[in-house]
Amino acid sequence: MIRYIVLVILMVSAGVFAIGWETVITVDGGNSREMKIGMVPGASEGYDRDIDLAAPPIPPVGFYCYFPVEDTSFEFLNAAWTDMRAPGPSAEWQIRIVRPTQPTRVVFSGLPMIGKLSINNIEAVEESLALTFSQADTVLRIKYDRGFWEEPSATIDFETTFDAEAIIVITDSEGRSVRRLPDMFLKAGEHSIGWNARSNRSNEVEPGVYTARVSLKADEDFSDFEVDVVVRSNENSTE
Repeated sequence: MIRYIVLVILMVSAGVFAIGWETVITVDGGNSREMKIGMVPGASEGYDRDIDLAAPPIPPVGFYCYFPVEDTSFEFLNAAWTDMRAPGPSAEWQIRIVRPTQPTRVVFSGLPMIGKLSINNIEAVEESLALTFSQADTVLRIKYDRGFWEEPSATIDFETTFDAEAIIVITDSEGRSVRRLPDMFLKAGEHSIGWNARSNRSNEVEPGVYTARVSLKADEDFSDFEVDVVVRSNENSTE
């Protein structure tokens, strides 16, 4: 049985193309252990000596929690307390909790503002949350999906005051639709959305000033506004 508890919100500002993040996970199953996950340039899905934190060998008795490590380059290592992955559109982690001496409380702090994170199919909708599990061995399955992101030639900068689904349509100086970005979920805070300066048909747009029409919608809140977007050149051109 899982009890879902929303904790005090921890406000963090980040841009959509700022793809690095870190979340602290505190696991208490009789004693407390602080673990970390996140995304960072240069990491891999295996063990990275200068990024991840190795844990001692798994003891035969007593409470223990760890990230399982499978990396043939480090055959002696089978557990970690910090597991960072390379930036990408998605990532997955497992935390194994063994031999707890009490119901296990797991607190996630500093959840990423960009994209969606879920723990055992429970979506994290706040910046911090806690889960409580029965006194039994447990596997936490953590999934992260960044959602829309592309290498920017231009950025759309704005701030939101509430969590919302966002629709962004970019128009030219005559009001004609040039590009509708994929719909995305944004948390409250400052955002800088990258646009590769290509149209809906993947054609390069001409340098100039465009308008991004932003529509934000939540259960009881909504907002519509416009933001100027300057395209100076298309650095991603392959033509």
